[in-house]
Amino acid sequence: MPISSRMAFLTISLWIVCMLSRASPTQHKPAAYDPKLMRKRYEEWLDRHGRKYQGDEWVLRFGIYQSNVQFIDYINAQNLTFKLTDNKYADLTNAEFTSIYLGLRTAVCSGEGLNYTSQKFKALPRSVDWRKKGAVTPIKDQGQCGSCWAFSTVAAVEGINKITTGRLVSLSEQELVDCDVNGNNQGCHGGYMDKAFDFIKENRGIATEAEYPYRTEIRNDYAYKRLVLGYANKRLHSLG
Repeated sequence: MPISSRMAFLTISLWIVCMLSRASPTQHKPAAYDPKLMRKRYEEWLDRHGRKYQGDEWVLRFGIYQSNVQFIDYINAQNLTFKLTDNKYADLTNAEFTSIYLGLRTAVCSGEGLNYTSQKFKALPRSVDWRKKGAVTPIKDQGQCGSCWAFSTVAAVEGINKITTGRLVSLSEQELVDCDVNGNNQGCHGGYMDKAFDFIKENRGIATEAEYPYRTEIRNDYAYKRLVLGYANKRLHSLG
């Protein structure tokens, strides 16, 4: 997932709470935080994202949104290299966001080593932005599915395929969510990137997003999977 997207997902943390508690009242309570203006801002956000709440749930979500907006505005006022916005996650707590969207698991190192040969380079760039080199597909939305492990894996494969072959092809996260289920990966309930890479290697490729589009859920229609994979395998044993 791109860095800018990750930063957009940030919510209140203990560190920020401490920072806000030390700041002066005038620094964090400008006119925009007038209760009427904040309510109007939230209602516009609800309309923009098609959210509807009633009673206590509305009050709860409004309080979370208000805290997150204060954090967003505070960070944006620091003139950093990035900007935050009140996107569709702005009325979720950090715990809620983590439980819904962050399904990546970290595997214990197997202890198997890799040979590495040091090479001397005359000059290295200060930084490399693969987006500018056309090696990153547009931002994708995993929806309410803990499939970030699949998105991370696919993004890496898309990038290395572009670097190696010169072709940027949007690949199928849904294939991993549906089909990489014989090991430790569990679709919308989390998974491991290294296991997903193994799955792609063993299947000698992965379907394109156009052939196997994302659905924000595990699709257990095995006839459909056989049809898609049977067609895809004729063409995608090797992306090169």
